[in-house]
Amino acid sequence: MIFYKLGYIKFMNRVEPAYQNNKSWAIANKKKGFNATACALGSTAISCVKTFTEKDSSLNWILDIGQKTLDALRNLEQYLLYKRDDDDLDFDKRNRPIAGNVDQLACAYETKVNPIAVPLASVIGGKTGEAYNTISNWLSSMWWRVRPACGELQCGIFTLRRTET
Repeated sequence: MIFYKLGYIKFMNRVEPAYQNNKSWAIANKKKGFNATACALGSTAISCVKTFTEKDSSLNWILDIGQKTLDALRNLEQYLLYKRDDDDLDFDKRNRPIAGNVDQLACAYETKVNPIAVPLASVIGGKTGEAYNTISNWLSSMWWRVRPACGELQCGIFTLRRTET
């Protein structure tokens, strides 16, 4: 529990000034956060109902399309925030350039391709639809895994260069 609280405090130290000093970001975060939450709750509710339907039924197929559409819209809302110049993408570009490059790809993919491709893959269904749903979030998953590693790697390189001079 103490690790959670310490991590939360560290995170809030970065977020609190943004709320106080950047009204535009705070308003966008509130709106997009609400929309993303509503989509996530709707997707979860549909998923719960879907578990009680037959796998090959028309109702299951329709519910799956609805669930995937809401998932894609949730990601769209989130990544529209992340890619702002005052959010995670900008932070990574300045502090972790490698993660910033992966972030640019992930944000572009999540805001331009997946909002259309994820529901379309659900309409197509079958192995093709399942395969796309499996790989559709690969870039964003990679970014969230690369961020901590890049921070450590770049910090280590910076420390190494400083000790050599």
